[in-house]
Amino acid sequence: MKKFVFLFFFLIGLTLTAQVVYSQLTPVDTIQPAVNNIIEILRNNKLDSLVKREKIKGIIYKHFDLEETAKRVMGANWRQLSPEQQNKFTGKFKELMENSYVNKIDAYADEEVILNKTQIQDRYAKVDGIIKGKANDIPISFIMLNKNSSWMVYDFIVENVSLVSNYRTTYNQVFTREGFSKLMEEMDKKITELKNTKF
Repeated sequence: MKKFVFLFFFLIGLTLTAQVVYSQLTPVDTIQPAVNNIIEILRNNKLDSLVKREKIKGIIYKHFDLEETAKRVMGANWRQLSPEQQNKFTGKFKELMENSYVNKIDAYADEEVILNKTQIQDRYAKVDGIIKGKANDIPISFIMLNKNSSWMVYDFIVENVSLVSNYRTTYNQVFTREGFSKLMEEMDKKITELKNTKF
């Protein structure tokens, strides 16, 4: 269940954009169709895992502002990176996310998502809900930013654990102690490990 929670939350987070005028759709209006689309793909037994992954990756690459997430993962250290390093980190982070979560779609076990609370402050929003499983419910939150007239998810929180904060703690320690090259090396090692793991 726990493995799936992070997978499902990540997949939904990567699809939550809408090319609409800021005032037309609320964050929940943006999220709900994305939730439905992801569940439809995951429940489609006619699709094998590879096809599901490709469909989901297509959505990811089209809609997710991964640069915003990568920037927030690096925090204040983002400004210390050259434009070339920023692009390299963003690409590596994208690859890591894909191998960490998208390749685990077989962990889906017919869970559903219920959204029940929205807080909006200027260009930022937080949408709370639960992932309802057969054994227990897991609290979740989508952290969103209205950017270029689109509500986009740049972070999510599962049981009080933020994706951005979790990676920021680890990556900034490596970057501060050993520099950018070492950080890239560690990320490459993790990606290789994930690629060699059978899910």
